[in-house]
Amino acid sequence: MFKVFKFNRYFVSIFFLSVIGFFLRYKGLPGNYSFWTDEDHVALFARAILERGGPVLQNGYSTSAFQSLWYWITAFSMKIFGVNEFAARFPSVFFGVLTIIAIFFLGKKLFNEKVGIISSAFITFLTIEILWSR
Repeated sequence: MFKVFKFNRYFVSIFFLSVIGFFLRYKGLPGNYSFWTDEDHVALFARAILERGGPVLQNGYSTSAFQSLWYWITAFSMKIFGVNEFAARFPSVFFGVLTIIAIFFLGKKLFNEKVGIISSAFITFLTIEILWSR
């Protein structure tokens, strides 16, 4: 019985950290921030995938050799949510939240559950991680 309670305590902690992490990453996202570094390119190539079947712009420029997986993931998001800013940025938010969970399991595997929770808490509230996950 104690082991089940221990599991639930950590599960609840990670759940709440993930929810908080999601809201920190999503807050103000649609419409409040301009595209960062290469986000505009990702959005353009993802839209090109939906329109032309591959990451090729109208002028013939293609970057199929570089980070193609991220273009396809963003195109999938645009397929679900429509071609808009939210859809272009949602994969970053999603994988940012998955990082919180992955850090917990990594810390748990290498050390113990407490280290996993503390590491997840750090990554949840780390400003640069929040900014890169938008």
